[in-house]
Amino acid sequence: MSYSNMGSDDTRRSWSEPPHIGSKYISDKSKTNPASSWRDMGVRRTFPVALHQAKLEPWHSAKVINYSHRTASLRLSKLSISNKRKGVRIKAKKTILSLRGTELQNPPKDLFEMTDLESLSMSPERESCLEFKLTEVPKEIKNLNNLRQLVLDTNELREIPNEISDLNQLETLTLSNNRLAELPGGFAKLSSLRSLHLANNRFAEFPNEICGLVSLSFLDLSDNSIREIPDEFDWLSSTLQTLLLYINDLQRLPESFGNLTELTTLWLGKNRLESLPKSFGKLVNLDWSDFPSSSNIDENPLKSPPLWVCQRGVSAIRDYFSGNKPEKITEERREEIELSLED
Repeated sequence: MSYSNMGSDDTRRSWSEPPHIGSKYISDKSKTNPASSWRDMGVRRTFPVALHQAKLEPWHSAKVINYSHRTASLRLSKLSISNKRKGVRIKAKKTILSLRGTELQNPPKDLFEMTDLESLSMSPERESCLEFKLTEVPKEIKNLNNLRQLVLDTNELREIPNEISDLNQLETLTLSNNRLAELPGGFAKLSSLRSLHLANNRFAEFPNEICGLVSLSFLDLSDNSIREIPDEFDWLSSTLQTLLLYINDLQRLPESFGNLTELTTLWLGKNRLESLPKSFGKLVNLDWSDFPSSSNIDENPLKSPPLWVCQRGVSAIRDYFSGNKPEKITEERREEIELSLED
């Protein structure tokens, strides 16, 4: 089975985000409704909107070479970039490799000799390939020291080798839909990592190694069983902009959580939170009031502040903790406000 050449959708994606964001993934506990064609397989769509919908600038072009062998498909691409803005012309070539099918079960050894690779995908992605999955990441992955993007979604991974920490150029790592319960001890050495996807795994404890990722701006830990966030999480206060903790077992957030002042997107829906820390009002860049979503905070047994206060945004939460408790909006008044906004 071979895949078709890279189309316009692929060429528009950026190097900072995985090429399949917005695709479907396996979940064994989510209550969301999957697309009908995937329902019997237990597959649902990933969370929309906040998952960095990236695009390439118009001066990007791609040339794709396809290689197929039985049920495996390997796609090698050379992406040429030419920037003519302000009279400056910069050219670069980027190498992309996608591994599919039976090759996932036994990755070829010569793969790890391709040291010019900048993007490597070893993820089934397609319905017809889901029976072929990666069960372990070869330690030879450390040889690919020019990798900037590594996609390992929807496999059967139970652990990640510590050798992955040698990929000091890595910017995006996607590990969603696996069986991971912990990260390797050297994980914090990934000093260039900006985007980390760990949704739908088996984390019961927050992986503390994440707190040492000095460049991290996007973190998805949705659909796990995490109960609390460590105080040290605010070490990411100067970089973290998107944090997705939707569908977990969170019972509390540390007071230091309010130090994450660069946050613009935060999903805490479907947890067990009864209160928020008083420092929460410091998250002035949070988009809850501008872009209300049930993923933000809904389906928590909140008492302090009550859920209806949280749904009105950070300013209402800050007023609540300062003693200026906002007036509860009736459903009738809410409808009036919505109608006036439409006009």
